[in-house]
Amino acid sequence: MDKAKSGGSKSEGAAGGVAEDQIEDLEGSELGTKEHWEKAYQNELENYNRHGIIGDIWFGDDIMMKIVRHIVDETLEVTEQSSICDIGCGNGSLMLEFAREGYTKLTGLDYSENALKMAKALLTGENFTATFKTFDLLKEYEESEVTAFDVCLDKGTFDAISLCPNISAVEGRKRYFNNMLKLLKDNGIFVLASCNWTSKELVTFAKDLFDFTGIIPTQEFKFGGKSGSVVSIIILRKKRMF
Repeated sequence: MDKAKSGGSKSEGAAGGVAEDQIEDLEGSELGTKEHWEKAYQNELENYNRHGIIGDIWFGDDIMMKIVRHIVDETLEVTEQSSICDIGCGNGSLMLEFAREGYTKLTGLDYSENALKMAKALLTGENFTATFKTFDLLKEYEESEVTAFDVCLDKGTFDAISLCPNISAVEGRKRYFNNMLKLLKDNGIFVLASCNWTSKELVTFAKDLFDFTGIIPTQEFKFGGKSGSVVSIIILRKKRMF
């Protein structure tokens, strides 16, 4: 996915967010449609079965491993027995890295059946097991229909939802974050990575339901006297509802 906006960076002071009426929504794209991803992952599955090629790692190996290393090395309350959910798991590459680190309670969610088939084939091929479920973050679920996890990871799924041409941007964000709230246990950890939104923008979108707790730093660039990152990664906590 081409970057639509300059990303966030640690120096932005993301905790304050920005005014939502100052955020420009993205135009709809085929990258926001289920049909696109079904075709993409059908091709990846065929290539994997024929040639053993995993396919694209969303945002690249470096970003994926920054997320893994943060959870493994810095999030002390997350253990190998913690339940971890990959939101929009795609080909399963992120889940595979956590499996290699010894995490055993892994779940991959995606609305693309072909993505789930690809992810299952990848982990099975490496002699790991995980749970895979069809889940559409733009659908309205009852709380009883959703399993809650200790940790949820999103590496690009919110970007795809932001490009969905079949729903308004405001309604899409509302459904996404409402579902994310249901997918997390109380005080659960939510790592959200995006190439289309700055850290401040992500914090603004999430602020009613989640507390911002930090940023995973990524490579920065400078342009016109301003600094940013190609990919923004923020860490959120589910707010306690009293």
